[in-house]
Amino acid sequence: ESDSNRSYICLILKQINKMKSIAVVALVLVAVLATNALQNTTAPEAGSRVVGYVNTYGVHWSNTPYNVLILAFLYPKNGNDVKFGGSQQGWQTPSTTSQVNLAAYANAGNLVFLSVGGADWSSADWRGLIGQEATFAANVRRFANTVTSADNSGKLQPVKISGIDLDYEDNGGIYPPGNQYDGVTLLVTLSRELKNQGFMVSHAPQGPYLCTPAEDNNPSFSQCKPGIGGYLDVMQRGQQYIDWLNIQYYNNPSFLSPAQIFDNYQALANGFSYKGGHLQISPEKMLVGKPNEQNDAGSGYIPVNQLVSEVLCPLKRKYSNFGGAMTWKYHGDGWSAAV
Repeated sequence: ESDSNRSYICLILKQINKMKSIAVVALVLVAVLATNALQNTTAPEAGSRVVGYVNTYGVHWSNTPYNVLILAFLYPKNGNDVKFGGSQQGWQTPSTTSQVNLAAYANAGNLVFLSVGGADWSSADWRGLIGQEATFAANVRRFANTVTSADNSGKLQPVKISGIDLDYEDNGGIYPPGNQYDGVTLLVTLSRELKNQGFMVSHAPQGPYLCTPAEDNNPSFSQCKPGIGGYLDVMQRGQQYIDWLNIQYYNNPSFLSPAQIFDNYQALANGFSYKGGHLQISPEKMLVGKPNEQNDAGSGYIPVNQLVSEVLCPLKRKYSNFGGAMTWKYHGDGWSAAV
């Protein structure tokens, strides 16, 4: 071949290689954008959370509108360690084909949390964590790394645990008078140490733990008295470590009706003067919690359609960044679809 032909062929080959490189880059960009799009449509972002607590065995996880499931409960073991179980029949790792793959649920962009606490934790259990918060958080991380779920073939698969929920229900540490220990500092420190372990962190305070100053003298909130709302101190000191609150608007007579819920939520979202400063909790950090069925709580149940029309929709209209809804407990029924 002549020199001119060889030069022409080399030029063509260079152009082909350049076009191949461009094509490869284009394909990579398409793949990245597609992945991001998938993640953006499946991940539960702030303002769109539908949370269900799970403490039963054998429920089916697939095709659920819940985008956050909280497995309850973790209980104390040897002081600063944890285990599944307790008198409320804690969630157990599925091991038969009757369970749908919880690992796949998490891998689809949904969040799976573990809940620490509940009504069975005593003051002594919580008090025993004082000074042990970092060790406890490390033990929770170690435990979370062992959680598995059976896939459709019965094979156990690791479950990605995204966060920890602190279900603190101890009046002895946060509900004066008569505090036996500093529950506020304990909760703030636990939240910080769990964050240091890479977890998201939610809390599940009862309604009276969030009594605002204006509610202290309001007959509609008879449970509220000065100093009662200890979670106000938790949020004032540790809000940066807490992703959201699953507020229990049940089992407490001052926090049951749609009007009471709306008033309390609005006061927290709008903010108020508190202990020499201004306390305000962003709506995206507050979820309205209600029982799923009549027998799931001692009081506070309202039909889901009433919950939607009288509580959730009015709050969503008022606050574009409304945090969402939580229920105790997951039954695999139509509650989450309606919400």
